[in-house]
Amino acid sequence: MAQSISITPALLSSVRAGSDAFLQLQRMRIAAHETPILHFSRRAASEQSYSRLDAPLGDERDVDTEIIWDLVNRVLGMLEAGVDATDAALSYATWYRTYFTSIDELHKIRDQIVTAVPSAAPEALDDLWASVLVVILRSFLAGHLDMAAGLTTAALGGLRHRGIRFSPEDEACFSDIIRLMTVEARTASQFLNWRDEASRLINDARYTFSPEKSTDDPQAPQSQLRALALDLLVMMSGDIPLVLDSCNNTGVDALGFACALCSLIHPFTTLDEVHKLFKTAVVQAEDEGHWMNPAVEAILGCQTTTDFISAMEVLHNTADQLFGPRSERSGADESEAEEVRRDTELKRFCLSFMTAHVADICLPSIIPTPPHTDLLFIRNHLVDAYVSQFIGHSSLWATGLTYTAFSPLQDPRRMQGYITEQVSMWCTKDVTVSKQYHQFYRNHLEPGSPLQRELRQTLRAICDGASKTLEQWIHSFDEAVQYANFFLNEAVIHPLWNSGRHAEALWEAVLAQQTGLVQRHIGECLAREDVLVARAPQLVITHVGEAVQNGLIPLDRCPNGNLSTMLRLTSALVDVLEQPVAAESEPLLTSSSAMATQLPTAYATFVGPRQRLASTEYILQHGLDALHTVTLIRVIRGSLQTLEREFHGDANQDTVNHLLLVNASVNKLCCRAKATTARKHHEGQSWTPQLSALRVQVTMRIAAGR
Repeated sequence: MAQSISITPALLSSVRAGSDAFLQLQRMRIAAHETPILHFSRRAASEQSYSRLDAPLGDERDVDTEIIWDLVNRVLGMLEAGVDATDAALSYATWYRTYFTSIDELHKIRDQIVTAVPSAAPEALDDLWASVLVVILRSFLAGHLDMAAGLTTAALGGLRHRGIRFSPEDEACFSDIIRLMTVEARTASQFLNWRDEASRLINDARYTFSPEKSTDDPQAPQSQLRALALDLLVMMSGDIPLVLDSCNNTGVDALGFACALCSLIHPFTTLDEVHKLFKTAVVQAEDEGHWMNPAVEAILGCQTTTDFISAMEVLHNTADQLFGPRSERSGADESEAEEVRRDTELKRFCLSFMTAHVADICLPSIIPTPPHTDLLFIRNHLVDAYVSQFIGHSSLWATGLTYTAFSPLQDPRRMQGYITEQVSMWCTKDVTVSKQYHQFYRNHLEPGSPLQRELRQTLRAICDGASKTLEQWIHSFDEAVQYANFFLNEAVIHPLWNSGRHAEALWEAVLAQQTGLVQRHIGECLAREDVLVARAPQLVITHVGEAVQNGLIPLDRCPNGNLSTMLRLTSALVDVLEQPVAAESEPLLTSSSAMATQLPTAYATFVGPRQRLASTEYILQHGLDALHTVTLIRVIRGSLQTLEREFHGDANQDTVNHLLLVNASVNKLCCRAKATTARKHHEGQSWTPQLSALRVQVTMRIAAGR
């Protein structure tokens, strides 16, 4: 069910930090349930969520997630500022340049041009020069016009150092174009003036740089630089087809093409226009483009914050196809494949973290009303996809269940599956986890828990208390959790009991109020004829009885009186055992158990004669129906031997009262023997002589005591 990944300590910290932000938002929503839509800065919430993911990762961060999340935050900021804001193109271009270009690299290339071009051998100059022209053009298309100007200046200087001379007209034309690239238009009117100036320079530049005016070879470096400078000027005048051709010729993808359009054609426009430009870029660009193109298009297409939920779904679906478990590649060597697997898992986790939290942040309320109801199901799906990444980790199951608990109308089978398939696995391995789960269940999942009461009150308030769908979901959720809880408890209790960890199994059963199994086993053990002499039943009696005596089994929480009586009987039987089974041979609890620090490693408490007689009296008062006749005969014989050995026949009122109780018990057993003889002749007859001898012995002692 869950597609868990390897959770590193850094990812573990990210999950916990992210859940803190998630819970904080849910608490805000519950507190503000009287207002249909909670007003807060979604950009600020998104930035906080990213910091929760990013900070623990450090150098392990996934770059793609950082890139997309920054675009999300920029667009959220635009929407919060108003959809008519005209800085969308500038924001997109800045985003692209931040992640897909490097100013430092361009500075290094410029310095290399200054040194490499003058000294390059003639046979090496052609290749070097081709790369120089590409760098100038790509920096220009990316909107780094000032860097393009600097690179052009460096290229001119390099050619001059090689002895190439330009005419005064060429120098003047180059100077105008370079100057124009360094002009920064801060407003739309300034940009129009800038473009008009480019248009005015075109005719003179075409005349000055025309091949007919020069005797140079058209393939010579200076001729190529003139042609490039003219192209740059034409693109500055707003020639979109030339921008497209230049992008395709230099391998610029749709992301870069859109940046060129935003930088050179429409630098002051709205988000809607930027979205149209990007769609144009996707259609026109020949390069297959970056894998994130569909997500970028969906993000730029958001007109409201709720649109981000659908955009995150697009991102999730794209990433799932490329980086999901089905995307594993073959053919690489083992070490390379392991590295690729780790990188892919990290990317899958980070993108899931992002889609879940951004979708949740952009949800109008904890349970949106029409027409936004469908967005809740998308958000729930994305949250569930994120939870499935880490729910299998031993330390994060509660975090995963919390996310699911705060997903109204989520398919209840998801919660049920997480409990039965993931949580139960850890509970069976470590009783500490089981204890934690029961605490979590009482606080978060059972119908009367604080969380469920608060959450359901909020949901009903938002839905005006009349939503049939909501009530059906609540009913289904409770049924699913109840079934999962029953399954988990059975999965924990059965293996514990079968492996001889009887006290742990009993503790789990009482804690879960699911004692049917252990009650049946203890009852069967008590009813055995050899309970005081055979090793197997002695182990059960010793383990359970010691736990009761040490106060580790809360008898007041037993779901019925029969079980309480049975447990007290086991405690009493431990006292009357002549040779208790050593606890070292069958550990009461494992060291990993939550009870291990509380239980003794062996039952070494000395049982005095009075305690033994008191336990005998409890057995005779409450155990006649639960214990086998042979067991009771042995208990009575043991008490008579204790009287003889410890009190040497001395009589007092306590011993007389004890003997009277024993006598009454013997009489009842004699009646039972007669009834048994009528049904099972041989079995009843085997008890009769022993009981008759006991009756005579007890009667004589009573008479002597009086």
